Amino acid sequence: MFSLIKDLGLRLAMKQEAVPFLIAFAIAEFFFKFKSFALECIAFLAVWFVLSFIQSLFVAHDGARNLRPERKLIDFATERVSRGFSRLCGGAAGE
Repeated sequence: MFSLIKDLGLRLAMKQEAVPFLIAFAIAEFFFKFKSFALECIAFLAVWFVLSFIQSLFVAHDGARNLRPERKLIDFATERVSRGFSRLCGGAAGE
């Protein structure tokens, strides 16, 4: 959840997850009576995940391109390795 809010911002994260969260919360409140907090919590999170996934299939989000921060990390790492290799070879690589 922290990563979602950090990557998208609070407003966009709430906009994307509010409906699946509320539906999952209602389902958990009315139908899950496992007599175990842990089981109910896991079931709630699973339902929220599935509902969020289903919503993502039907609704295009404004911040969809921001959902892949690992791509930025890969690009950054590739650039750093390329620069290091270039320095090692005397500036000839990558030019």
